[in-house]
Amino acid sequence: MEKTVYLKPLDCLTEEMEGVPNTWMGMTFKVLTLAILNMRYERIALDHASQRHPYERVRDLVEEQRVFFRAAVDALFIENTGGAPARTGKRAGLEGLHQDLFNAIWDQYDAPAYDAYVDRYTRRLRVNRLEELVVGKKCLDLGCGNGNFCFALAALGGRKSSASRRARPPVRRVPGAGFVTARAGRPPCV
Repeated sequence: MEKTVYLKPLDCLTEEMEGVPNTWMGMTFKVLTLAILNMRYERIALDHASQRHPYERVRDLVEEQRVFFRAAVDALFIENTGGAPARTGKRAGLEGLHQDLFNAIWDQYDAPAYDAYVDRYTRRLRVNRLEELVVGKKCLDLGCGNGNFCFALAALGGRKSSASRRARPPVRRVPGAGFVTARAGRPPCV
């Protein structure tokens, strides 16, 4: 099965999102749709027992998220802002909403659940045979979120694993992993 089976619905979702104004509610619906899409995709990526092809499952997932997004957009009439942007200043736009949503989601993890989540990333690095590129090397994870890959890189023997982020610090600390606040255009020295 070709990867293109889910790319067309994904392009349609992108077009639908671009057509929605970046008001507070509009951006919230966009971020929520993409966050749910991403979390549900993780399930597909880790489910090796399914009899259905992963591309087919991703296509169905994207179509379901398109239905969800259209239903959410139907409620935009409530906002009645005349298309005014949601935020101004330092935390304007989708980035600020994404940070808020991201921090709300990740604060729900306790240490064992977070370790299990990070183990997925460690396993991905191993499955893709990337360990030899990591062991003993300095590693930098730009746009790290809560540091999943940073922690995985440290667990695989990265000499110094650093992560650049703009949101709050991660829910826990891992030996060998450090966090700095920086912009991708000016990465910190590792």
